[in-house]
Amino acid sequence: MSDRTSWRAVREEILGRPGAGAAYEAARIRFELETGGTMPTLVVLERLASAPGMRLTVELGPLDRASRLLVAVVRYCAGLHSEY
Repeated sequence: MSDRTSWRAVREEILGRPGAGAAYEAARIRFELETGGTMPTLVVLERLASAPGMRLTVELGPLDRASRLLVAVVRYCAGLHSEY
């Protein structure tokens, strides 16, 4: 029978490699942003935009009825129940 290694030991060995901790943290943040697990601040969005040499632009414009309905559905699915 072979010796088994626990997941904790494997994870610690992998995260002990140079640069692994930073890569893991970047992946964790990306996962939270992409899945809606966090609401990023403008400062975070500016930092994300500046990484590839871009700048953050926020634009406000009128919503048509279809857009308001879509926003209401997204908010409802996110648990932010509101009227549209």
